[in-house]
Amino acid sequence: MKSKKNIAIALIILFISLLIINRFLPSKASSNQEGNVTWHKYDEGIKLAKDQNKKIFIDFYADWCVFCKKMEKETFADADIANYLNQNFIPIKIFTDVEQRLALKYKVTGLPSFIFLDEKTKKITKLPGFVSASNLMPILQFIKTDSYKSMSFEKFMENYDES
Repeated sequence: MKSKKNIAIALIILFISLLIINRFLPSKASSNQEGNVTWHKYDEGIKLAKDQNKKIFIDFYADWCVFCKKMEKETFADADIANYLNQNFIPIKIFTDVEQRLALKYKVTGLPSFIFLDEKTKKITKLPGFVSASNLMPILQFIKTDSYKSMSFEKFMENYDES
């Protein structure tokens, strides 16, 4: 009887340990297969962006956030979005429950939130809330092409070609 109780306690401890470990790992962390975003941790991503002279896309998320999960399953799972992010940006994923200082630094007040930084890590803009793949692609292209420096997004969309 005592050994069954010990086994049950050991299983509970193992289960809780796995939950804690998974909580601190970004979901779909650092996969580089086609159609998956290669997420980086903040410090690593900032260094890579400077080394590669690329803009930065930061995804602020939490495990309890319904629309963060929807972004992961729908938008970031889209092969075109994943490939475009991987090729043209340094994608960074920040779990706000753990990295609260970064959420404060970038004034994140709701989730999901996305921050774009230029090659020198200067903030370009913030994009709050769920964004579908079809809506995110032109935003990524608007930022990547530096069009934000010379025109409004509305003007960019007048000439936008989805191909």
